[in-house]
Amino acid sequence: MKADPGLPAGVTVRCRPISTSAAFGQPLPAAGAWVEFVPFGIDGLTSFFAFDVTTATPDGERSCRVVVNVPLEGAPADRSQRIVRRILRDGAAVVRFILLMLSLDGDVPGDEGLGSPGGERWKEGAFGGNAAGLFEQIVRAVHRTPERLDALAAIIQDLRSGPDAAERLPEGLLDLWDAAVAAREALRP
Repeated sequence: MKADPGLPAGVTVRCRPISTSAAFGQPLPAAGAWVEFVPFGIDGLTSFFAFDVTTATPDGERSCRVVVNVPLEGAPADRSQRIVRRILRDGAAVVRFILLMLSLDGDVPGDEGLGSPGGERWKEGAFGGNAAGLFEQIVRAVHRTPERLDALAAIIQDLRSGPDAAERLPEGLLDLWDAAVAAREALRP
């Protein structure tokens, strides 16, 4: 990131990608110089940067933090796809994501569906221990908010077409998904 601070005396600015901790913040150098950050994984590549501004005043030191969305240049063309695949790395993560995306007005299945705070029930069964909750949310979405299925369609298609689809998608999920999409198409005006 190219810097151009033009700062008054006594003011310091540190910046960092928001995907990193404050410890990775770099001071802004003289105008025209570049700020470089240590390499990190694809999920750390972001256009959002935190700027921590500090100045000394007669009353003591004052600080504030702002976040700025700067143009992201040179990012891999498949960056979004790679991040989604990293987040949705296994069947339990995929089911949690679908449930979250299809939840209606915060109507996510309660403890009977999501399991304990530690998520132990998610490790059980074909749908992470929540086949009924997943089925119910998909059926509700077909009826009440079919556009939510549309929003998920590209992600499910990407996951299904990947070489690791068998590890990433719980057994039976694609049958349920295909039936929901067919019902959604049949109901489309």
